Amino acid sequence: MPRCIPRHIFNQIVSSITAFLTLLLSGIWLGWMSAVLPKFRGGEIPIPMTTDDLTWTVALMDFGNLLSPIPTGYLMDRYGRLLTLRLAMIAFVAASALVLAASAPYHLFLARLLAGIGKGVGFTAATLYVAEIAGAKIRGALSGVFIVMLMGGTVVSMTVGPYVSFTTLNVITAVCPVVGLFLTLFIVESPYYHLIRDDPAAAGEAFARVRDQSKGAANEAEFALVKRKVAEDMSGQKSILDLFTEKGNRRGLIIILVQGFLQRSGGISCILAYASTTLPGDSFWQGKISVMVFSWIMVVFGLVALSLVDRFGRKPLHLISCVGLTLVTGVSAVYYYFYQKTEVDVSQFMFVPHVGVVLFGVFYPVGVGQIPHTLQSELFPTSVKGQASALMTMALAISSFIVNKVYFAVDRGLGVYFMYLIFALSNFLSMVFTAFYVFETKGKTLEEIQHFLKK
Repeated sequence: MPRCIPRHIFNQIVSSITAFLTLLLSGIWLGWMSAVLPKFRGGEIPIPMTTDDLTWTVALMDFGNLLSPIPTGYLMDRYGRLLTLRLAMIAFVAASALVLAASAPYHLFLARLLAGIGKGVGFTAATLYVAEIAGAKIRGALSGVFIVMLMGGTVVSMTVGPYVSFTTLNVITAVCPVVGLFLTLFIVESPYYHLIRDDPAAAGEAFARVRDQSKGAANEAEFALVKRKVAEDMSGQKSILDLFTEKGNRRGLIIILVQGFLQRSGGISCILAYASTTLPGDSFWQGKISVMVFSWIMVVFGLVALSLVDRFGRKPLHLISCVGLTLVTGVSAVYYYFYQKTEVDVSQFMFVPHVGVVLFGVFYPVGVGQIPHTLQSELFPTSVKGQASALMTMALAISSFIVNKVYFAVDRGLGVYFMYLIFALSNFLSMVFTAFYVFETKGKTLEEIQHFLKK
C-alpha cells in the first residue's frame, strides 16, 4: 500500500476499481463493434454478415443489458454484491469464448447478448456497491471511476482493435474478466449487504476496513446510523412498487430515468458503434483515428472529472456537459445536412464532424457520462436501491437499443444529420431537466440525501 494513501482510502479505491472492472469490460464490448466493423467490410472475418445482421449484432448487446437488471437486484440482496459482480465477469468470459468459436452470425448475436447481460449486471451492481463502501467526502470521485473504466474499455477496443487480428482482440476480452474474478477474492463485501442479511458482526468488520480507524467514535456513530437506516428501510414488506408510491423514491426515480434515457439518446451509443465508418474521410481525416483520439480524450477528461465532482458538485458539471454536447452535436448535424443533402461543397469543412467527435469526448465524461450513475447510487434507500439501479440500467438499455437499431435506417432514409439533430435535442432537454428538477447531493451522506428527498 502506498504510504501517502491512508489504508481505508486505499481499500475504498481498490474495491471500487475491482468492482468497476465490469465497466471496463462493458467498454471493451461497446467499442468492439467499432473496431471489428471495418474488418467485416474488408473481408478479414470469414463470417457472412448482411447490413441487417450487423445492426442486430450492435443492438443485441443492449437487449442483453435489458434482460439482466431485475434479476441482478434480487441476486445482490440474496447472495451479495461481490458474487453478483463475479457472475457478470463469467458472462463476459462466455461471450468471448463464443466469439472465438464463431462460424455463423447467430454465434455473434448470442455473444453480444451475453456481453449485454454482463454489462447490465455490472451497471446495476457496481455503482451500488461503490456507493455503499465509499465515504461521503470521496463518494462522488469514486463513483466517477465508473466513466473512466467504461471509457478505458473503449480505448482498448478502439486503439488496439484496428491493429490486431480479430482473434487477438477477443483473447484480450477473455483474459480481462478472468483477472477480475481473481481480484474479487481480495476486496470487502458491502456492509449494507451484511446488515440486510442480519449479520451486524460481519457488517462491522467490513465497515471498519473502509473507514479511518483513528476516528473511533465518529466511525461508531456513522455505523450506528447506517444500521438504524438499513433497519428502517428493511422494516415491513417492501416491493418495487415503493419506488412509485413513496414521494422521495418517486422523485429519485424520475431523476435517474430521465437523465439515463437522455444520456443514451444524446449520441454516445451511436458514436461508439458507428463513428469509425460514418465519419467522412480522406488521406488526413480518417474515422478510425478520430475515434481513437475520442476514446483517449474520454479517459483523460473522465479522470479530470474525478477531481471536480466533489469540489464543484454534480449539478453544475452536468449542466456544463449538456451545453457542450448540445453545441457539438448541433454543429455536426448542420455539417452532415450540407454534406449529404445539398450540392454545396463542404470538403474544406471535413474537419467539423471529426473535431465534433473529439469534443464530444471532452464534454461527455465531465457530466452526462458520470453524474446519472452517481445519482443512481445516492438517491434511494437500501430496501429499493437494487430495484432502482435495475430500472436505471433498463432505461439505458432501451434507449441505446432504439438509437442503435434505427441508426442505419434513419441514415438511409433521411440522412445521418437527422440522428445528430436527435442527439442535440436530447442533450438540450437533459440540460433543461437538470436545471429545474435535479438537486445537489455533494457532501451529503446517503442518509442525509434520503432525509432531503422525504421533506
